[in-house]
Amino acid sequence: MEIIKVAGYTHEEKKHILRNYLYPDAIKNAGLSSHIARINLVDGFRDFLIDNYAREAGVRSLKKFINRICEKIAFRVVDNPEDEETIEVTIENVEDFIGPPIFQSKKIYAETPPGVVTGLAYNSVGGAILFIEATQGSHPKTESGAAPTRGSLKVTGSLGDVMKESSSIAQTYAKNFLFKYFNE
Repeated sequence: MEIIKVAGYTHEEKKHILRNYLYPDAIKNAGLSSHIARINLVDGFRDFLIDNYAREAGVRSLKKFINRICEKIAFRVVDNPEDEETIEVTIENVEDFIGPPIFQSKKIYAETPPGVVTGLAYNSVGGAILFIEATQGSHPKTESGAAPTRGSLKVTGSLGDVMKESSSIAQTYAKNFLFKYFNE
């Protein structure tokens, strides 16, 4: 497999930028400079934020999320001015500040069962592993009332032209493979 290098910040560079530039700016912009001692970003939070919310090559979304966190903290400080308790931002409560993670790395299958293949989807901000499932379905009649041809393909979901074409190519390959296998 060929490795293609893409320009952008590494994970460690993003952590450095977050710690030394984005976080101090977000504190200042939210008016929390006098409350900085009350705010604690726990260990591992920065890694979690980068891995699950800001995977793009740059730091634009990282800046957006740290700003949103500081703004929510500012609202808490304004709502409870007498409260001197430390406000902690942890992996467990980050969703309270910025919502659920955008990127999730959950495995669905440890070993894919028959009828399931692993695919890769990508765009300009990253990629994700997809599990594509095939099942045998009943053959409902077409609009003209005739039964569809044997071995027809129906794709569901929000698929673009490339995915539809890939599905059709995969079906053609499978038909040719089965034809050769059973006719030898």
